[in-house]
Amino acid sequence: MSATNEVLSHAGRRLRKSALIWGGVLALLVLTIVSTWPGFRDAETSFTDDLPESMLSAFGIADLSDPAGFLDSNLFSLVLPLLLICAAIAWTSNLTAGDEDSGQLEMELTLPVTRTQVYLGRFATVAAAMLGLGLVVLVFLYMCMPALELDASYGNVAAATFSVTLLGLLHAAVLYCAAGTGAARGAALGITAGVAGFGYVAQSLFPLSEALESLQVLSPWQWALGDGPAQHGFSLGGLVAILVVTGALVAVGTWGVNRRDIRGA
Repeated sequence: MSATNEVLSHAGRRLRKSALIWGGVLALLVLTIVSTWPGFRDAETSFTDDLPESMLSAFGIADLSDPAGFLDSNLFSLVLPLLLICAAIAWTSNLTAGDEDSGQLEMELTLPVTRTQVYLGRFATVAAAMLGLGLVVLVFLYMCMPALELDASYGNVAAATFSVTLLGLLHAAVLYCAAGTGAARGAALGITAGVAGFGYVAQSLFPLSEALESLQVLSPWQWALGDGPAQHGFSLGGLVAILVVTGALVAVGTWGVNRRDIRGA
């Protein structure tokens, strides 16, 4: 096995157990949330009639008696993207800044591999694991939807799952960029948490203020969620924005790690 393949397989082995645990957690989450659908479907009154339209829009709450609106409100607007972001930043932190702080990265770079190969290989490993989590969510949704008569569009549900998975991967790229340019683990986590927090606030609260409403466009959450991905599918512009920003962050992080000294333990 070549040194490059060994580096990749080593990163994959390190994520394997965690990925299985996260997959189980997300599968349980999907089962728990969609199992409440019959109660919303059969309710005689709407749960949202008494709430202001601006608040419903800000917090991604749709008609809960509508299958797609139910999924957007209860799964895709907050809970699922938040968990995917947590998984993405945890994995990326461990494989980049965490390994550098512990001295493991310095040791690995004594092998006949380049920094670019090591760093990009680790990000690719995280990306593959993230896509695996998205696939788990989609499979369990597809299994549950016909059994519970959750008649949402299968195509839009797939688009929604893909969108929030990419949102998680974008935050992995934020941490990758911070770590690649020299931030220690704590600082990289703080930067990424700040980006995630700002994005959520901009997407959910800025529309409530006339002065800030126009800044909602800066939020990656808005790029991914739009007006409700399970109801309307993903926004092509938002998808392009996520991919472009993710690629730019990875490029900057890779450039940075090649132009500085690696910290030792």
